[in-house]
Parts: sequence; structure tokens; C-alpha cells
Amino acid sequence: MDAGTISKNVASQKSQMSKGIIKRLWGVTVVGIVILFCACGSSQSHVKSKNNTDQIIGVWKHVSSQWSVASQMEIIKVITKRHFSITYIVDKDIVASKFGTYTFDGETFTELVEFASDNQIATIGKKATVKVRFEDKKIYTSGKFENIPLNEVWERVE
Repeated sequence: MDAGTISKNVASQKSQMSKGIIKRLWGVTVVGIVILFCACGSSQSHVKSKNNTDQIIGVWKHVSSQWSVASQMEIIKVITKRHFSITYIVDKDIVASKFGTYTFDGETFTELVEFASDNQIATIGKKATVKVRFEDKKIYTSGKFENIPLNEVWERVE
């Protein structure tokens, strides 16, 4: 190998290491934000209130939806008293995330995306509005994200 080839290989390895470090830092940042949202949320129990508003608070795992790509990843939604976060995970790596605020009247859940990872940046400022039905430890939702139909099932994990 000549010096030029070695130099290119070293530069490529440094670039790959930097990407790996950035990916790990991003993951740590996402986890920190989720913890912050949880800490700012409610420590109330999940006792059913008159209009189900307390029942939405918790950690939820995506069970099913109309999106086939969703079956290839783990999707976790954390809902606190005022905020939500959604984290997309593939092979224990965080591949995308978004966070924001929501309103819930016991039947209709509307989330507004305020922060997002680079690959979700187009969702910032967008709203998802779904009707919610609780059954056992699951939430069944039906509605839209902007003009895209959403029909999902989430299961409580906490």
C-alpha cells in the first residue's frame, strides 16, 4: 500500500468512528429528553378518570398499524401529563424520534410535533389527531396525521 491509500483508509476509519460517536451521542440525547419529559410529567397512577384523561399517561409499545415498515422496528411512545415522545428502534439502535405536546379530552388525542431527528424533521409543526379507545392494557387509535390515515394499536408497557 502506498502512503496515499493508507491516508485514505485512515480518513475513512476516522469518518466511520465519528459517525458512530455521533449516533451514540444522539441516542443518549434522545434518552435524556425522554427522561426529562417523563420527569416533567405526572406521577399520577393510571386510575381511570371520568373522561379517561389519566389513562393515556404512560409508556406504550406499538403493536400494529397499517404500515408494514412499522413491523420491522420497535416503536415506543412515552406520554406524560403534557408531552409525548415517539422513538423508533431497529436492532437496539435509535433510528428516528420526535417529541412534542398534546391535548386529550378523554376521546380525541391530538399531538403536535415540536422536535424531531433529522429523518423526521418534515413532521415538525404537523399534527396527528386520533380517536382513542381503551381496552385492557391497549389503546386503539383511528384518525389522521395531516391527511394520512392512522389506525394503530399500542400496548402499555409501564
